[in-house]
Amino acid sequence: MKISLKKDINEYGIIYFARRRQCQYFFYFLFALLSATAPAQTVGASAAPHKYDFALVLSGGGARGLAQIGVLMALEEAGLRPDLVVAVSMGSIVGALYACGYSPAEILEFARSVDWGRASTNASSRDALFVNQKATPKGHLFDIRLDDNLRPVLPNAISSGQLFYEALPSKLLPALHRAGNDFDKLPVSLRVSATNLLTGDQAVFSHGSLITAIRASCSAPLAFSPVDFNGMFLADGGLTSNIPVRAALGEKAAFVVAVDVTSPLWKRDELSNPVHLMEQIVSIGVERNKQDDKRSADIIIKPQLHGFTNTDFNRIDTLVERGYQSALAAVPAIRAKLAKIAADTAESTMDTMSAVIYDKFGLILLKADSISVNTGMIANPTTDIGVISPQLKNILRDNRLEFAVTDSVKMINGALYVFSGRPVISQIQIFGNDKTSNRLLLTAGGIRPGAPLESAAIERGVRSLYATGLFESVRIETEPGERVNIHVEEKKYLRVRGGLRYDEYHRAEGFVAPAYENLLGQGITSALHLQFGSRKEKYALDLSTNTLFNLNFAGSGRLQLFTARERIYYRPDTNVNADAVLGVLGKSGVSLMLGSQIGKSVAVEGGAKIENFQIVESSRGIFDNDFGFGFRNSLPYFLMRLNIDTRDAAPFTTSGSRHIVTAGMAGEVIGLGGTEEEFIKIDGSFSRYFTPWNRHTILTQVLTGWTSATLPDVEKFYLGGAIPEQNYRDADIYNIIPFMGMKPRSISSDIFGLIHLEYRLALRKNLYLTAALDWARLWTYEEFNSRYSNNDFSPKNPLGAGIGLTYQTPAGPIRLSYGQLIPHRNDPDALSEPMFYFSAGYDF
Repeated sequence: MKISLKKDINEYGIIYFARRRQCQYFFYFLFALLSATAPAQTVGASAAPHKYDFALVLSGGGARGLAQIGVLMALEEAGLRPDLVVAVSMGSIVGALYACGYSPAEILEFARSVDWGRASTNASSRDALFVNQKATPKGHLFDIRLDDNLRPVLPNAISSGQLFYEALPSKLLPALHRAGNDFDKLPVSLRVSATNLLTGDQAVFSHGSLITAIRASCSAPLAFSPVDFNGMFLADGGLTSNIPVRAALGEKAAFVVAVDVTSPLWKRDELSNPVHLMEQIVSIGVERNKQDDKRSADIIIKPQLHGFTNTDFNRIDTLVERGYQSALAAVPAIRAKLAKIAADTAESTMDTMSAVIYDKFGLILLKADSISVNTGMIANPTTDIGVISPQLKNILRDNRLEFAVTDSVKMINGALYVFSGRPVISQIQIFGNDKTSNRLLLTAGGIRPGAPLESAAIERGVRSLYATGLFESVRIETEPGERVNIHVEEKKYLRVRGGLRYDEYHRAEGFVAPAYENLLGQGITSALHLQFGSRKEKYALDLSTNTLFNLNFAGSGRLQLFTARERIYYRPDTNVNADAVLGVLGKSGVSLMLGSQIGKSVAVEGGAKIENFQIVESSRGIFDNDFGFGFRNSLPYFLMRLNIDTRDAAPFTTSGSRHIVTAGMAGEVIGLGGTEEEFIKIDGSFSRYFTPWNRHTILTQVLTGWTSATLPDVEKFYLGGAIPEQNYRDADIYNIIPFMGMKPRSISSDIFGLIHLEYRLALRKNLYLTAALDWARLWTYEEFNSRYSNNDFSPKNPLGAGIGLTYQTPAGPIRLSYGQLIPHRNDPDALSEPMFYFSAGYDF
């Protein structure tokens, strides 16, 4: 590839390039050349007994470790650039980004962009899920995995640490690939420290998989699972050396500056907390090693971080500022020490360093009149080329050139010519998939031989593969020769989930759901849903799959056999509050839905279901009834559904939309409380979430339903209550729509329109205040059509409002709400007694 480029270094530090023939800013320039603020002079091994002049040691400390970004800022401003970084735990993330050529400002931007809270969970990023995956019930209290011998497999940590494999590759792999996976050939040499749990020894990475090294170094016990790698079982490097100064000395560093952002030991009055006590037991040995390391350092930089915990990621800018100020105070001492080292070695290095600066990629920048790169020559440059800018990085990424290696560069008549081949994937190898098919992995990853090698594709592939839910961890890495390796750790696919919840209408409920999640290695899930309660029961057998055609398109299928029952209540007298049981309405059926998943936010599906309803005595169990699909009391139903879901989270959404439209047609209906006519039924829900001011979220929602005939009782729309959304709604007997100020199922209708407005304020973490307003217009089929026959019918127009508190707990949200109907012009008598709503636990 030959590209003609015009060079112009402007006040923004951006190098602009115009592509010959297309005249667009396009190409890239000499990755990671040294800046004008170059490091102290590098001394060769033959000239001095040390290998590195200036080693910077970055410690662990969780969130406190981000203060080290400020340390780097201060050193860069002072022109003090280390030639070796030795790092552990959070320091390994900061240090690796810096070693790969990122400026401290870019590292800070990255730290702000990461959802650090997701590091402690195993949840996939929601925008990587298909719509039907987003709708899969998540309301389980426990999730037990079973091995092939049906023995429970207990997790060894809270999280598998997948966030590391998702957030870091796009940042680190391009530089690592150009360096041939040799940490010494990065713009700044790097070492990453971890602990081998099998021997208790410190393990220091100097080449190979940088992402794995960081993941291992950050594996805090019980928080992140250890990493099984090359015969070692690796965990947090802080266990053996939380300020790895001795590792830097082992690399023959002449001068070592160590940053200490580690947490102090707990005080006596804080050890009554059992978690603090366990941390203290582990930290005692770590503290001894830490003190030994600090005594070995030449200078210690210790930011003032009192009051900051290792899990507090809410004050990143303050942490960085504390690190910056502490490093500024140390700059004079560092400069003086480096000057002495330079003076000691000046005689043997002066002539060479005045003429040439050598970077890690084989590019030589002469201080005289030319730059020589392989066979190319740039004649008489007017200025030194500076550090690659963030804008230039974006140009490279947009043009799929981050992994490219320059062949040669020439300056001819003011035009800069860069000769390079665009990197293309030559080979893909897959590791760890004992049961999952290669086809599924390659399709879900969206990576194939012959495709451009680019970081965006690797990041998408990692996210998409992990979103299948089939793997404990997924990582994608590159090797010289444009080879790509996909590493997966498969889950145990036989699992059992269960949960409990309570609300004032359905009372106590629980469920158990055994499943096998990867039939035939194709990601097909077979699951039982056994839900039981004092007022409602549901039992279902599901067979579901997403057949991937490419990264953003899949066919979906779901076969479900279900049976359910619900106790029927009525009020014998409007002045009596107590409900009486009329009987039990049982429902059995089968449904088949086929469709397409388009992108990650749109699903279109269609199918049919047949349901059989029976009213039985309340004392009889549901399995005492016939499961047959007789003609009488049967409801054959054909439907189409469009589902659009772009919400960022559920249930506490802050942005995005959810729109669901269902259109169905039923065959002839007999004995279900309606007519014997066929009917068409269309209903929709349209929701939009906004968070205009940080903690303030607004939901606007419109719900509507229409039918072509009077609906049977089991197909009507029922309003009332504050029951959260049920995930197994298709198996429910009644379609209940929440409405503040009324009991559940207070009003039924054939045709309706409803507007729901909700405001949510995050009072503190996991605690929310809500306020809601509901207004509806309701008709029976006859009332709706009476508008055209001048009969004296008018729609019902309830208006309700309510407030509530919700607290999210590990066992699910606890909700307490108050609602009241409000009189208004169209319905002056619409008053009700105050209604209190309570629920606890996840929805399922």
